Amino acid sequence: MICYLTVNENAWAAQLAQSGIPLISLAATDCESYCAKVTGNASDLYSTAVSHLLEIGVTNIGFLICENVEYFPIYEERWADFCNGNGMIPNVIRFAVDEDALHHPQEIGRVSQTLSQVLLDCDTRLGVLAQQDYVGPYVCRVCRHLGVRVPEDVAIVGADGFDISRFCDPQVTSVRMQLENVGAEAVKIAFQLLAGQDSEKITRVAGASLVTRCSTLQTQRSGIDIPAALDFIEMHACEGITVDDVVFHTQGVSRRWFSDAFKQWVGFPPAQAIRDKKLARVRQLLSESDYSITEIASLCGYCDDVELRKIMTKKEGMSPREYRKIYRNF
Repeated sequence: MICYLTVNENAWAAQLAQSGIPLISLAATDCESYCAKVTGNASDLYSTAVSHLLEIGVTNIGFLICENVEYFPIYEERWADFCNGNGMIPNVIRFAVDEDALHHPQEIGRVSQTLSQVLLDCDTRLGVLAQQDYVGPYVCRVCRHLGVRVPEDVAIVGADGFDISRFCDPQVTSVRMQLENVGAEAVKIAFQLLAGQDSEKITRVAGASLVTRCSTLQTQRSGIDIPAALDFIEMHACEGITVDDVVFHTQGVSRRWFSDAFKQWVGFPPAQAIRDKKLARVRQLLSESDYSITEIASLCGYCDDVELRKIMTKKEGMSPREYRKIYRNF
């Protein structure tokens, strides 16, 4: 079983392990009941974030730790290891926040005095890395409440690869870990364990990419709206749209200017974003629906099942039928 359990659920994991079911954890927590653990590489996350902050001229860098969020001692220890290994001072900013305020897209709750002082009293531009989920967007809301300018006074890098980073003001630059590769590695290990084979106790999947947004950089060309483009792709990728369609419906600049800005923000071209969204939908339908391969090809914006088979074989190393056989209801 592949699971993402909290610290409080370790007892449940131990009971499950006694039944003989091999457990593979995707969480940061440690538990003797797990047969294996698969995670991203924290060092890649920190290196990506720090390199970006240095590139935009920020040298005063702090690591935000929300004390009432799970795993914070683990994150703090890993950050210290990274800094010590790279000749940096492990500047840690610890604060507490009401959990409801942390997860609510418009609330800030009672702002920590420690956090307020750090944000208000900096003599030089501050860059902060928020590894914990929701913390980056929360700090953006706090800055707006305090009158601190983002990114002029404080540049914020989060690690939220999901929608909350896009739907806050300003949008949060985020380090995106290779989660699909983490999941694929976990599935591979699961099959090994089920076959009675040994596996590594801990596997760290390398790689991280940066999604640049307004919390660290401001768009210089008026008429470019990357969030609107991302929303349009999210909603219409499987309808056979092209980059020209995205530009026509969401932008006020030429395709070339838009494509350059999109790649700078997101890390890859808009055409790839469309292809990735279509393929993600294909994977979902293959594993969760009863649609035929031909129907899935049509629903996801491909000409026919032949085109889909070529793309799946190239990207996944297997045909749609083979993919469904492996991942159906897994």
